[in-house]
Amino acid sequence: MKHGATKVLYIFILAKHITWACIMDFIS
Repeated sequence: MKHGATKVLYIFILAKHITWACIMDFIS
């Protein structure tokens, strides 16, 4: 259970980072 939640959290952070990078690249 804990391992699954950690995996979901990691994927969420990774997706958020990629999205933020795309936004910054689009703005600039």
